[in-house]
Amino acid sequence: MLLLAPILLISLCLLPNNSANRGPKQLAALVSFCLALVLADLVLHSALWLTQPGGYSGSLLEAVLGNTPGVYVDGLAGTMAVLIGFIGWIIIRYSVPYLEGDPQHGRFIKWLGFTLGSVLLMVLSSNLVILAGAWMLISLGLHKLLTHYPHRKAGRIAAMKKFAYSRLGDAFVISAIVLIYLSYGTLSYDQLFQQTSANPQAGWMGSAIAILLALGALTKSAQFPFHTWLPDTMETPTPVSALMHAGIINGGGFLLIRLSPLVSVSSAALNSLTIVGAFTAVLAAVVMLCQTSVKRKLAYSTVAQMGFMIMQCGLGAFAAALLHIVAHSLYKSYAFLSAGGVAAEIARPSELRPQTATNYSAIGRLVSSGLAGCIVGGLITGATFWLTGLLDKFAVQTVLLPLALSLALAHFIASAVYSAKAAVIIRTVGLGMLAGLAYCVSYLLFDSILHAGGASSGAVAVTSPIVIGLVCVTLVATAAVFGLMPIIRKSQKMRNLYIHASSGFYVDVVMARLTQRLLPRPALATVSTTYAQSTTSTWENLCG
Repeated sequence: MLLLAPILLISLCLLPNNSANRGPKQLAALVSFCLALVLADLVLHSALWLTQPGGYSGSLLEAVLGNTPGVYVDGLAGTMAVLIGFIGWIIIRYSVPYLEGDPQHGRFIKWLGFTLGSVLLMVLSSNLVILAGAWMLISLGLHKLLTHYPHRKAGRIAAMKKFAYSRLGDAFVISAIVLIYLSYGTLSYDQLFQQTSANPQAGWMGSAIAILLALGALTKSAQFPFHTWLPDTMETPTPVSALMHAGIINGGGFLLIRLSPLVSVSSAALNSLTIVGAFTAVLAAVVMLCQTSVKRKLAYSTVAQMGFMIMQCGLGAFAAALLHIVAHSLYKSYAFLSAGGVAAEIARPSELRPQTATNYSAIGRLVSSGLAGCIVGGLITGATFWLTGLLDKFAVQTVLLPLALSLALAHFIASAVYSAKAAVIIRTVGLGMLAGLAYCVSYLLFDSILHAGGASSGAVAVTSPIVIGLVCVTLVATAAVFGLMPIIRKSQKMRNLYIHASSGFYVDVVMARLTQRLLPRPALATVSTTYAQSTTSTWENLCG
């Protein structure tokens, strides 16, 4: 029954564009109904699973209509499906008035529903064949949405870059699936996880599989150097931005968590994920601060957050990565759908921290407040981790997670200490304690969700201590630079850095030239058309 809604949404591409444009509101209502059907079925599934002592293998609807083949529902799939269904339902409702009057409104809703159905199919799939098919269908749907305004040159170029990166990611994932079949003789999750649990493939074949899966995840989640397409997609309608940043870009993280028993056997893959994720997070955070466009700020913020999520996967903290996906998706979808309010908030000057600090008194006050924030933030993190038992639960390689939480709380509390207002300091410390406690409790919740479904929430291999040390130093140094920004803002070196950072350190220029050299623009457009026609030849004939 769970597959009915995704298949119905994917089949919307059979609908001719003219017919879709005649009834966009009715089409949006159909998509909303399909998403509500998925949510209702998963809620019933969870209720029966939790209330029956012996467990329950299907939902109430499946008990009436029979079990659905091809579906693998565990804690990870259920969490992701509920997240996608909820955010997708909001985006569909937002799209109806947002694009009202657009002559291609129905076409947009059609491909939006198609993309949502493909994402749902990916997270609910029971084997790697369905996952790979849905993985490529997501790229097709996103390409159609990115080119909704074909007259916008910047949007077309961004879609072409995304197309090239997606084909590279497809090659990585398909190659990994071929090696998995050669190693284990099956592509079904049930049999695959049983074999990896009993006899994990830790040789060169296992390392090759893990590295290919890691590369596929890096391309999907816009990690360095494949991140350059994401900030350039701001020419698309806002609902597409919300869907990309709150749903599609999580595909890389989902792939790593779903196949964590295969990824976590290779130290090389874990080290690579940790290094690339941390570097992407720092790079994107620096570039984000230098952007003047609100949507580009949000885009680079997404790249940075996905970098931190990939780093968590590299550390083997898959439960923390799932928590990060859910929290970031909810926040970023809200941020894009309320971009006007975000613009007003960004334009408002800070009441707690100064923009510049030039005299010795202001500098001393800023440094002392920063040190106080670090001490209090560290104490709050240690106390909350001790109270919730996470100090004993966390492995040595996950020391980066409490460090990152401490640095975030330190910045938050230092701003309050600088204000020298007792009420503000007390309120901020209290909120910091609640935030730390909420993170620890949420981590335990998502860890239990992964364990209940039989998924791996830890790594078999261990990330290198040298890599962990380098990442720790990088995070602390970056946090120190951000904290001291009012002091060093006026220096000539910072002005030069601002110029380079505002241009993304020219990585997008290099990648654009490389993409055009490998796939020239006319050829790329031809390949794009061929891909769409070969994937949906019958559908394209019907759509005209």
